[in-house]
Amino acid sequence: MRQLSDAILSIYKASKSSTQTQFLMYAFRTISEYVPFDRLRWRAGVTGDTGLVIYTLGSLAPPRTPADHLITIGCDGHRSAEDNKPVLLPRIVGALEEETRDCYEFEHRANTVAVWYRFAEHEEARLGEPNLRFATLSFLVLSLHRDGAMRSFTDNERDIVQTLHTHISEAWATNVSDGLQRFQYDQHERDRAGAIVTADGILLFGDERFLRHLAERWPRPVDARLPEPLRLALAAGKTRHIETTHGYRIMREGAIAYIYAHPRRAVDTLTARELQVAQKVASGLTHKEIARLFGVSPSTVRKQIVSIHERMGVRNNAELAAQLGPGLSQ
Repeated sequence: MRQLSDAILSIYKASKSSTQTQFLMYAFRTISEYVPFDRLRWRAGVTGDTGLVIYTLGSLAPPRTPADHLITIGCDGHRSAEDNKPVLLPRIVGALEEETRDCYEFEHRANTVAVWYRFAEHEEARLGEPNLRFATLSFLVLSLHRDGAMRSFTDNERDIVQTLHTHISEAWATNVSDGLQRFQYDQHERDRAGAIVTADGILLFGDERFLRHLAERWPRPVDARLPEPLRLALAAGKTRHIETTHGYRIMREGAIAYIYAHPRRAVDTLTARELQVAQKVASGLTHKEIARLFGVSPSTVRKQIVSIHERMGVRNNAELAAQLGPGLSQ
């Protein structure tokens, strides 16, 4: 078994080179190297207008039957089987779905370990983006459970879990912050206001501009949630949402999502199909090639391109590509 210090260093290294789901998979498997367990749950405590709300960010569970392989279930429905390995099930659980019978998972018992990471106690822990701060996230709590009354955790195992969880929490905060920066960089929108939310729209981290924008546009968010129009767009799997004065880009990654806001642009007036056509035009395809790609007639594509030029206020395809910019021309 490798030294604990080496495992901690590897956790931080993984946080810089993995998606959020990959990172949590690695981190929780690292815990299992030192402290075997049967079940694991990782939760976030979020402070809202009506108090504290608990959400499950991820869990590990054994197979339900001897013949059942452990299956990874991602938010996109993809499944993959791996023999004899614990597998992260990234999911979000609303507060009303948290049953009172699970309350034991928040305290130490003989066969349960519950360790906390309170962000107020770690103000020196910096996120990768200097302007990003904890929006409403109060704490992370990790609970491990062993089935069977005689399978107790030792004091040394509890100390190891606490140590690992502290570093996992700090590395996770950096990991998701880097994820938001990558998303904005891919969209060529590094100067835009952004935030990190749960899969059902609970604010975890946000930069000052995004939080200020929400407060001005929707003065009273409820329970630290995104405003309803943004939550509905997120739930519907949309990658963009357009309001009167601003547009929003959204990307889901496991149990969380990245979102950023930008002033409304001419391109935001296009429908989803018109945007697809515009992107193909900007990439250099002819109207006949676009027609074959979408299964429509060339004349239909020509009419769409004329309409796109008018709505974008451009005279030719070169100006269209310039208006779209590198983030939308892909």
